[in-house]
Amino acid sequence: MHVEALHNDRVFERLLLYAKKHPDIWYMVMIDYENSKARAGGLKMSEEEYADKVLGRTKILSGIAKNIGLHPHLYIPYEDPLSYEAQKNEISRVKGLFDQIGIRASHISFGYWTWDENTVKICDELGLKIHKRCMALHDYDLMGEKT
Repeated sequence: MHVEALHNDRVFERLLLYAKKHPDIWYMVMIDYENSKARAGGLKMSEEEYADKVLGRTKILSGIAKNIGLHPHLYIPYEDPLSYEAQKNEISRVKGLFDQIGIRASHISFGYWTWDENTVKICDELGLKIHKRCMALHDYDLMGEKT
């Protein structure tokens, strides 16, 4: 499952209910203030408040779900890939955030399923295995669903 709306209280409540029933699937967490702000039409919190909230909730989720991974959005399919340096900076940033809260990420999936040969090299260097097109469910898909 791609977890992209941990900052949203209603989505987080639904996600926890779902995770308690499905602890064995992969939960790939996005920690991206600008992406979340754009999707939400503006967030009513600072970037620091967003990070604290999402990281705290990721830690809670990790106490229920057995498999937590990274889910950065590097670029969208019709754009040129980011440079090696830009990709490494973003992947290292999100991996570092997980490290800060004691979650050792071993897997990563990319927004829009976009990656290139540089991404593969970076992931190999950082010890991350790329999940490929195996999950179609998003946390916000749980809204209105019976969990």
